[in-house]
Amino acid sequence: MRLSLRQLEVFDAIARTGSVVKAAEVIGLSQSATSLSLRDLENNLGAPLFLRHGKKLLINENGERLRLRANSLIRQISEIESLLDDRSLQGTLRVGASDTIGNYILPALCGGFMRAHEKVRMELAVQTAGSVMDGLENMSLDLGFIDSSCNRHALHVLPWIEDELVFFCAPDHRLAGRKRLPVAELERETWFLQPPYHSARTFVVPYIGRYIRALNIGFVSDSAEAIKQTVAAGTGIGCLSRIVLAPELKSGQLRSIEVHELDFRRVFNIITRKNSYQTELQRAFVDYVMAAGAQAAESVGSR
Repeated sequence: MRLSLRQLEVFDAIARTGSVVKAAEVIGLSQSATSLSLRDLENNLGAPLFLRHGKKLLINENGERLRLRANSLIRQISEIESLLDDRSLQGTLRVGASDTIGNYILPALCGGFMRAHEKVRMELAVQTAGSVMDGLENMSLDLGFIDSSCNRHALHVLPWIEDELVFFCAPDHRLAGRKRLPVAELERETWFLQPPYHSARTFVVPYIGRYIRALNIGFVSDSAEAIKQTVAAGTGIGCLSRIVLAPELKSGQLRSIEVHELDFRRVFNIITRKNSYQTELQRAFVDYVMAAGAQAAESVGSR
């Protein structure tokens, strides 16, 4: 039995895209050559690797068993190929991040890292925490940054930096300027929040439910900027990361609400795949953000 690196690259691309057509575009082969390479691999292994549903290919149990090893091998060979050519870091790093991290913290860190390593390219996908975890598991992402806990057995969690969720309102709201309110004061308010699948909402709402029978939710948006502007222009209150709110709190466009019983601190986490080869590029970026992350978050929060 003879397996080739090209066959494994084709298999990995099809597993990621679910399509021979899309995989051919990713790896720069013709569709016929891509199909032939997959057929040869399955013949060499003596087992199918995908379930066929029309043009859609769904990875099966055999494919899942091969995929992690194939992906790790491809990464190791790529590093070996560049080892003697150039000792500088190079390659493309695919990163997924939750909204607050991806929009407010990581861009500056990615920029700083690429300045230090000119041959590195980065792709940043801003998604929900669940989508980031899915991306790590299906190998469409190399690293993940999430604003929630992670209980996926296939993923490794590295605590990163601390964040605080803050209640806020317009400067002319009745609660503006009040200190250490009892949580019961919030029961009569109209809430402007992110959708239920957002980490901030899933973190806060169940906790508030211990004190308030029901939330009167008047506005929902997955955009933190839309929520900030709506709160500033309306009569409702919101809850977002202090990092997200920093400019408006500093300028006075919004006011924080201190609630006596509640202290919403959480930890941002870095997630990687367990039992998967981590490239030098992945390790270097994790080391970089571990060293610079807290300072970057503090810089955003002080603007």
